[in-house]
Amino acid sequence: NALRETLAARPLPYSAAGTIAGTLNVTGRSENPVFTGTAVAVHPSQAEGSVPALPRTVAQETVEESGGAGAYDKLPVKSASCVYTFDTKSNLFHMHHFNAETVGGGEIKGNGRVWCEPGKEEDPDGMEFRFTGKNLPADQIFKKYVPNGINVPSALVIGPTMVEGSIIGAQLAPKVEVHWNSPESEASGSVKITRPAAHIELHAPSVDAETVLKTKYQPKEVILAAVTQAEATAASKPVIEGTELNCNLHGLDVMPFVNDSYEIDRMTSSQPTRLKLSGKTHFHGELVKGSEEKDFSNFENIVGEIAMEGLKVNNLNVARQMTGEVSVGKAGLKVQARGLRPDEGIDVDLKLPTESLSSMGRSGGGESEGATKDAAAKEDGGEASPLSAFQSMFSLRNRDLRFEINMDSKAAKVDLRNLRLDELELASLRGTVEKAFVDLNFEEQTGRGNVSVTGPRFSGLQGESLGGSFRWEGDIIRLERAIVQQKRSKYELQGEYVLPTTNDMPTLDMATALSQMRNSSLSNTISPRGGGRWRWQVSVPHAAIEEMLPAAQLLSRATSSYPIDYSNAKGMFLEGVKSLRITAQEIGKQLEDSAKSALASQNRGIDEKEDIEIAKASKNTEGQQKWAKGIPWIGSKTASSKPSTKLGLQDLKGKWKGSMQAYGSTGGAVVAEFDVKGEDWQWGSYCMENVNAVGDYHPNEGLHFEKFQLDAGDARLRIVGNMLGSKQDAQFRLTDFPLSLLQSFFNVLPSNAITEQGMGSNPFKPNPIAGGLPSMANIPQGDDFISGNLYVNAALGGSAEAPQGNVNFQVLDGALRNKKLARAEANAAVTSDQRFTFNINLQ
Repeated sequence: NALRETLAARPLPYSAAGTIAGTLNVTGRSENPVFTGTAVAVHPSQAEGSVPALPRTVAQETVEESGGAGAYDKLPVKSASCVYTFDTKSNLFHMHHFNAETVGGGEIKGNGRVWCEPGKEEDPDGMEFRFTGKNLPADQIFKKYVPNGINVPSALVIGPTMVEGSIIGAQLAPKVEVHWNSPESEASGSVKITRPAAHIELHAPSVDAETVLKTKYQPKEVILAAVTQAEATAASKPVIEGTELNCNLHGLDVMPFVNDSYEIDRMTSSQPTRLKLSGKTHFHGELVKGSEEKDFSNFENIVGEIAMEGLKVNNLNVARQMTGEVSVGKAGLKVQARGLRPDEGIDVDLKLPTESLSSMGRSGGGESEGATKDAAAKEDGGEASPLSAFQSMFSLRNRDLRFEINMDSKAAKVDLRNLRLDELELASLRGTVEKAFVDLNFEEQTGRGNVSVTGPRFSGLQGESLGGSFRWEGDIIRLERAIVQQKRSKYELQGEYVLPTTNDMPTLDMATALSQMRNSSLSNTISPRGGGRWRWQVSVPHAAIEEMLPAAQLLSRATSSYPIDYSNAKGMFLEGVKSLRITAQEIGKQLEDSAKSALASQNRGIDEKEDIEIAKASKNTEGQQKWAKGIPWIGSKTASSKPSTKLGLQDLKGKWKGSMQAYGSTGGAVVAEFDVKGEDWQWGSYCMENVNAVGDYHPNEGLHFEKFQLDAGDARLRIVGNMLGSKQDAQFRLTDFPLSLLQSFFNVLPSNAITEQGMGSNPFKPNPIAGGLPSMANIPQGDDFISGNLYVNAALGGSAEAPQGNVNFQVLDGALRNKKLARAEANAAVTSDQRFTFNINLQ
């Protein structure tokens, strides 16, 4: 900049900063010399001699922030060099080659010329520059030009960008063309700037957009009169007099813009939840007459027409075909659009607070007068000006769908009617939201709301209706009542949550809350006393187990599945495909060969199994007579040619009712109370007429059963007392339990082992696969291998860390095969010194 002033050159439209070194050669006639040489940007710390005080500009702030050798506006460079020639006879300045390496990677190369003769500023051949960029850090550059206070979502990644452009024409009105391409994001676009208008194009897999901005620049005299960098920058900013936009969305996912990270659907697909926009939009607007001001840096009001066609959110129709009016300006946004039917329309009225407006104004350039005044106010210790009223309204009517939001700095209201979740397609959530209403008052710290959903479905969980209401009073949020109705079940939920103590003022308005959330972490606003307290109560008048099981499965997925699981599984699958060396050209043949190999291996296993069975049968004639009906499965009364079906949790059926309560605090202990009763439970061929459990749980005291009873036929199980705590005192009693059930029970238990016929396994040998039941394979098969009634009495004492207790077993009318047992007793004990003793008496 000092060199520019020495040469009496006018300042650039936007500021440049840096220190240069180089060579200068003078040739030619003395009256018309030719200057040639090189220039290299050097870091201020490496410059020889003292560096004068540098003016405060956007470029200088960029250099100091990035640590680069120079900068143009907000683009910092790590290094730069050029070779030039200036012919004083023709007044032509040739830049034969220039090269710059940007901070963050990437390189810019180019060449050009400029005619430096006075009075030729409007000559169409006044200048010509061409440049190319390779692997430029588009993400870093984009973030520098985003207005202050707006965070760029981390999921929005542009990637290394290739650029090709030119600046050709008159010095006061050049034509600027830039074409860019980002292979990583599959995005491309172009920018074409002339004095009358700026044309912008964007092409990406999910969006195609074309924008024309009609611009008006300062008169020639104002631009030529600019002496300082601040004056030149202000004179270079145009006023937008009109705009035209054509946008075509192809499933643009807006979730990364709403939330800095993807919301993972951990309960169903373990993939991110999508919110995709599709449709066409056309907008044409003009600057309102009489709104021009002397300050050309302000964004004036633009009023125009908008047309929307086929606008969808996922598969939910928002605007089939609508037209209307739009007003966009520095104060906010206003939209009024109507469809072909009287019950189709969109209304938007958004008024921005002063803080956002001033931030947007300051982001446009550091040399503006407003920025200077703000900085001076801060140095003087002045207080920030209060926020202007924040107010917004959104209304959507699409036939029977109604959605309205009214919000200001003190309150918020949301009213939703007839939303079809099947079309919205949020994860696997389905149904129809008949009514949802929320009314919050941040100034009085009160609120209320309710919701009603018909036919709710989520994954395998299906209901007939869902309804509930809540109320907010001070620091308490109370769920007054929520009811889930299924075909044969009904659940009622009540609860409350006490908000954590904060260091905020007693009165909290929305604008202040948003500002605090943006400028500080949540942990800084929470009192050292800890998080909030909560209480939940679930009452079940009647319910069917088979309708509850999908909810249990969803809960299991929600607590055991993490976003990283999907990525890990995907990586393992791809590695497995690589190890198989499957190629696209030979995939058909390879799959066919693999199927043949698997079939041959299976047949060999069947042949080996048959040979073993024949050999065993031929060794024992008595055994042949014993198994005359064939080899039955464990516990079967009759022979069967097919194995018993493995029972799973989905095979459990029955009814239950009761209530459960839970208390706790964020990061603290959880206390629970329960009183549940089940009737007519059935699991395959096993039945339980009565299941009843009454008790509570405390993390320090453990589990307490006031009553636990299970009745299955003549068998009875009773449990009373405390367990799993610091002091255990529990009694167990089992009576009339038929031992014959053990064989079939172990046979149908789910197992990781492959035990079905035809898969090459041997049911007479222990299965080495971890997680199975290998010991059960040693029980000889037959009719009633063991029979009798089992009686168990047990007492548990001590503590969970050092348990004590004793247990007595007794079998009445017992028999092993056809051998009756005269006496079958056993007892075992764990003493206070942690010794285990046992005694078995079998006659």
